[in-house]
Amino acid sequence: VVDTLFPIESVALAITRASVDFPSTGFRLESQALGGPIAALDERRCTLAIIVGEDFRNPRLALEAIGSIAQIAVVRSGHPLADLGSRAPLGVPDLAGHLQIVLADPTPLSEGRSFGVLSPFTCRVNTQEAKVALIRAGLGWG
Repeated sequence: VVDTLFPIESVALAITRASVDFPSTGFRLESQALGGPIAALDERRCTLAIIVGEDFRNPRLALEAIGSIAQIAVVRSGHPLADLGSRAPLGVPDLAGHLQIVLADPTPLSEGRSFGVLSPFTCRVNTQEAKVALIRAGLGWG
């Protein structure tokens, strides 16, 4: 189970390479947000979980870094933040005044916690696709 923020192309390449060495091995791949990969591993619904970040530590699970993922805030052109950003780099105070599109955790692992939420104005969605669609529509940033 792979975090929705992890580049799926990298996973596809790894599965392709493993298929060459182990042609009779089958694979099942799921993409889940936030606590989804760790929950699947903890509940023994998968044998490998790839996560982004260290927000969901579990003392029964070993973590090993396999790379880094750069995350940047984005907004549709024409949004007030896009105009502000053309003059100088934006800071948290700039972002906090605008609606943030936030991915909701489908598991109880993050109950009572928020990750990367910088604005008191939020719209929570359950998929990355919905988040991108709302950002592209100009509703807010993410």
